[in-house]
Amino acid sequence: MNLYLIRHATAEPKAETDAQRNLVPEGKEEAKIVGKGFKKLGIKPDVIFSSPLNRALQTAKVIAQTLKFENEVVIIPELENGHSSSELLEVIKKYDSQSSLFLIGHMPSLAEFLSDFIGASRPQAFPFDKGGVAAIRSEQLRLGIWELRFMLRQSQLRRY
Repeated sequence: MNLYLIRHATAEPKAETDAQRNLVPEGKEEAKIVGKGFKKLGIKPDVIFSSPLNRALQTAKVIAQTLKFENEVVIIPELENGHSSSELLEVIKKYDSQSSLFLIGHMPSLAEFLSDFIGASRPQAFPFDKGGVAAIRSEQLRLGIWELRFMLRQSQLRRY
């Protein structure tokens, strides 16, 4: 299975609540760039998961639209900050027949998930900028054994 961990794109700094923060125009463009990068790399999701927070869901929807993904984005609270990698893995296991899952979430959780999945000890070693992507792969759905395939910053995706 291939997992693509994606940080939400740039959002407005303030809203009535943190969960309601929306993407700014620059953020919508960043999300399109992620989708275009995946398209050029020939990567297609079987399922797109998103945190329920507006900025992540909007990022997921722009990526889905750019890729002409026809299914609905699946909202899961396990992609919000404060959830464990074990909780996220339990959700992923329900989709074990799928080969490619996109997971749109937030920092610092994305770095923590990545670190736990690949068996690294320092999540701080994995900075995700807004609209950044990390790809990991494993045949077995267990923590600590996944292979890091690549990490791309927004500036690198823009080159595609």
